[in-house]
Amino acid sequence: MNSQKTVLFVLIAGLLVFSEVAWYLTFLNSNINYPEPYPLEKRPAPPEEPETGEITIEGEIVCLPHKPGEAIITFECAFGIKTSAGKYYGLTNLNTEDLISGKIAIGKKMRVFGTLIADPQSKYDIVDTIEVVLIEEIEGLEQGLTSYSDLSLDSIPKTAISVKYLVEHRSALNGKEVKVKGVIVRTQLEGVDCQEGEPCLLVYPQPRIFIADTVEESRDKNYDLPVILSFELSEEENRYAVGQTLEMKVTVIGTKESVNLVKYY
Repeated sequence: MNSQKTVLFVLIAGLLVFSEVAWYLTFLNSNINYPEPYPLEKRPAPPEEPETGEITIEGEIVCLPHKPGEAIITFECAFGIKTSAGKYYGLTNLNTEDLISGKIAIGKKMRVFGTLIADPQSKYDIVDTIEVVLIEEIEGLEQGLTSYSDLSLDSIPKTAISVKYLVEHRSALNGKEVKVKGVIVRTQLEGVDCQEGEPCLLVYPQPRIFIADTVEESRDKNYDLPVILSFELSEEENRYAVGQTLEMKVTVIGTKESVNLVKYY
């Protein structure tokens, strides 16, 4: 009998202790301030991948500013371009001859076409850096092709087109890849600019050729189109010569005022 009472006493005591512990844990839990779940809409977005690829922008040539917070006193001037939106871009692959001659100079309004390259380690306060393929001054461009036809297109030609056709549909073909057929009227290969009947001049731009529909001296030379080539010329490209007829695939950079071609590789 006494043993039964002892067991009953132990059970009752155990229940009382369990109740006290449970009450204490509930009290403790109610007084802990757990952080609220972070709302999905307020969670910081992962950093965006830098945009890269072909780009055409207009702006003013400037000395690039250093990133904020850098106490730097320097007399260096790294050339870049500032857009109307106040964004800065670094510039690489600039033509040394253009810098020496002043064609590219601080304060000039320029249009730049090239490849946008991510440059997160730059010491300058820039969006990214542009590897320049073509740079031209905006002021005075109205003297170019403005008075020439610039027609619309319903579809992009599938077969090779003439130089004249390309020029007269330049805006419609801007950014498009087409085949063009023409004859070489001028070459700039390996830093040498050669024109028929004239001495070769030493220059330093990216290799290029100029094509037209004819080599006749009486042709309208506003229709001569520059074709920008790769720095690494193939054997065939190294043999390009004035008077040679070509058919090639190109990317068109066309506006109302001008047109340039980049050979498609």
